[in-house]
Amino acid sequence: VNSMRIEKIMFNMLCEQNIRNVWRKVCFNLLLTGQKKIGTRGQTDLDDAIDVFRERLDHSVEGSVPVVQRFYDKLKDLVLLRKKWLNDNERKKTVQEVLSFVASAEKKS
Repeated sequence: VNSMRIEKIMFNMLCEQNIRNVWRKVCFNLLLTGQKKIGTRGQTDLDDAIDVFRERLDHSVEGSVPVVQRFYDKLKDLVLLRKKWLNDNERKKTVQEVLSFVASAEKKS
């Protein structure tokens, strides 16, 4: 039972990593091409691209028990947050494939 739970956690982590890598590749290429402009004023795309690689930590403690969010919904929210970088049909297709894997896995469990 414990190994099944760990397999599910690893599957979820891999799916999240795959989705994040879609826009990380775009941002990385943007940063490579615009590296001389990093830090100058008016470079909002470069600043946003740098922000993609930051993972913010939230140390706040809620006063009540948090509502459990399905992993699929968490990934959908993440995709909506980064939709700026999904301007290509191939990228959108990749994201949809991963989301469909997660949805089918959640239906089975």
